[in-house]
Amino acid sequence: MGIGGRFGTGPPTEVASVPYPEGLSVGPDGAVYVTLLERGEMGRVDLDTGQYTPIATDLEGPGDVAVRGFAMFVTESAPDGRVVTSV
Repeated sequence: MGIGGRFGTGPPTEVASVPYPEGLSVGPDGAVYVTLLERGEMGRVDLDTGQYTPIATDLEGPGDVAVRGFAMFVTESAPDGRVVTSV
């Protein structure tokens, strides 16, 4: 996971090393939340330290993550279809 690309002013800069990130969202306080597909987790990334802290585990194929106020939602690819889970 990095910052840069077509909107940056140079090469991308890695801010955290997490395995297979799928979805990403920024909360109203500037916190970054990411889903990890292989681990079945959703967590927070500290941009200052690059540390990942799990918030929700045992998710089935987590994908997109959305933050609205203090509520967080994650899409899951469950065997019976995609569902939205409140975390």
